[in-house]
Amino acid sequence: SSDDIISETPYTLDAGSGFATYLWNTGATTQSIVVNSTGDFWVEVGNTYGCKAKDDIHVKIGTTDLTLNSIIAPINSCTLSATEPVTVRLENSGSNEVPNGSVIQLVLKIGSVIVATENCTLTSSLAIGGTKDYTFSFQPNLTAIGNHLIEVTAQMASDEVLTNNSVSKNVTVFGNPTVNLGEDRVITSSTILDAGTGFTTYTWQDNSHNQTLTINTSGKYTITVIDANGCTGYDEVNITWQEVSDIRISSLISPSTNCFKTQGQTDTARLTNMGSKTYTSGESIKVWYQINSNTPIEETLNFTSPFANGNNLDYTFTQKALLDPGAVTMVLKTIIGGISGVPSSPYPITINANP
Repeated sequence: SSDDIISETPYTLDAGSGFATYLWNTGATTQSIVVNSTGDFWVEVGNTYGCKAKDDIHVKIGTTDLTLNSIIAPINSCTLSATEPVTVRLENSGSNEVPNGSVIQLVLKIGSVIVATENCTLTSSLAIGGTKDYTFSFQPNLTAIGNHLIEVTAQMASDEVLTNNSVSKNVTVFGNPTVNLGEDRVITSSTILDAGTGFTTYTWQDNSHNQTLTINTSGKYTITVIDANGCTGYDEVNITWQEVSDIRISSLISPSTNCFKTQGQTDTARLTNMGSKTYTSGESIKVWYQINSNTPIEETLNFTSPFANGNNLDYTFTQKALLDPGAVTMVLKTIIGGISGVPSSPYPITINANP
């Protein structure tokens, strides 16, 4: 008979009992043989009289099935390159080995456009259930942020199952997040650097992890952020701290409406540090006042303790104000490093005559 036998497992060919001799094309002389591979087989039998008969058959063992298992590279990433390797995994899903030397044609598409056709030639047999990874020589440009559709199809002459010969994958390039600390700049007061919202982690140069950082010194400040995709953004800014000396007369404590005093009026002013400079013990400034258009009085205030931004200090002049009965105005200011500060508004003062 010339009918084919198809079997997924080794098949036993049996010539039947009752013959005196058996001769198979494999050289076997038994009544039956086990066929492990596809091929053509014949057997010749003889009886006790020396008469002979012969039959042949084609036996197909197993299925040759090459599967495109997956695209294993690239994967979703923050960035991909202009020459990005594409790697596919081939798998022997059949019940026959794929023999050494088999040629597998692979077609690569990016965004449904064919960009490469290459041959993968097996340098050793691909065992049942075995896999082989193939990296295309062609490396596409996948730098653009967004989705990239990658498709690969395979063709092998001996492949008997064609429904699993293609695979596709959407690869996403997330892009690194943008963080902006602004231009390099000079600051004169405490400043907040803000890296912005929407990040999962923040790391400043001092290893703090808040969204914002308050600064009041010169230096390079850096921020590294990580977003929900695990992508990293970075920025840095150079800050120059410039201290501002600004101490002002914020109020006049005395004199106010009062009675005439022959020894003069006690003159006390409240000073407020409006600047960024903290004065330390031993430093000094000038304090000045003028009544109407009279000759100004200027004295030296020596600091005995730190005087920081927002602090208040009451200073009483050594020289009392000699004021005659009547209405006058007093203007006060500070002089720092020879530079006059902002004068106060005129304070009205009324000195009443004694009875």
